[in-house]
Amino acid sequence: MSRFEKNTWMMGEQYTTADPYALAFFSAGKRFGLPTRELRHYGEWKQRMLRRPAVETILKRERSVLLEAD
Repeated sequence: MSRFEKNTWMMGEQYTTADPYALAFFSAGKRFGLPTRELRHYGEWKQRMLRRPAVETILKRERSVLLEAD
């Protein structure tokens, strides 16, 4: 069972500093060509992260690959 299958955020139901840290790993996986699309629950969590205004602002500023369509 995936961590995100039972939790909204990395550490459970509360958003913590672990979430943006994990997002950096998701981004690296996408840049390195790892099969991030196959990780359904991780992808759903990434979408929740992208809906956070501060996350969106930073990713736009960095021109992140996470903003590209899957």
